[in-house]
Amino acid sequence: MKPRKRAFTLIELLIVVAIIAILAAIAVPNFLEAQVRSKIARCKADMRTLATGLEEYTVDHNRPMLDAQEWKVALDLPGWPDHSWVYSALTTPLAYMTSIPKDPFAINVAASNTTGHENTYWLTYRYGTIKTGDIVASNMKNDRCEAMGYRWYMCSMGPAKQLTTPEGITKNQPTNLLAGQLPLGCVYDPTNGTGSFGWIVRTNKGEYHGEDWEPWKPLF
Repeated sequence: MKPRKRAFTLIELLIVVAIIAILAAIAVPNFLEAQVRSKIARCKADMRTLATGLEEYTVDHNRPMLDAQEWKVALDLPGWPDHSWVYSALTTPLAYMTSIPKDPFAINVAASNTTGHENTYWLTYRYGTIKTGDIVASNMKNDRCEAMGYRWYMCSMGPAKQLTTPEGITKNQPTNLLAGQLPLGCVYDPTNGTGSFGWIVRTNKGEYHGEDWEPWKPLF
């Protein structure tokens, strides 16, 4: 009589499958979270590098480099110029940087709205100067920002990649945020989850977390 061969029962197989499913449910979200954290760290490191180049440019030219809006007006362009092109001032003719990093949270704005932005407008970190007397933007916003010491900003849309807040407020200009006219929820805060809503913002004063944010506080 041949000895009986031991084999797994159906219950044992189901238990093994259930254990594997539980482990996968734990591991996959942690892996995705690690990816987001890595992109956020890269984003902040890129901004520090760009800020160094911008400050060197500012010292040499006595002003920050022109932003997309200034180039649009100066060259009478029909649309907003590519930000990658705007940043070329840091690589040519003087190489303040060897290359311009791309935003890991980049999106195609033209595919998501009809504001007339170029397809690659958001493919690198959005950059802007604080311009008092600006006809396009509100003078008060820019005056408030300048009075608080802001000269330029750069930002990423962050992990949520959203142009509009959960409350329906359009984040069309970081100057609104710096001047205290957008909620602090527009600033990325990882304590709400690594994929939470909000821009990652850096200015000439450093990484922005909500400093000077006092809505409608008198300037003087």
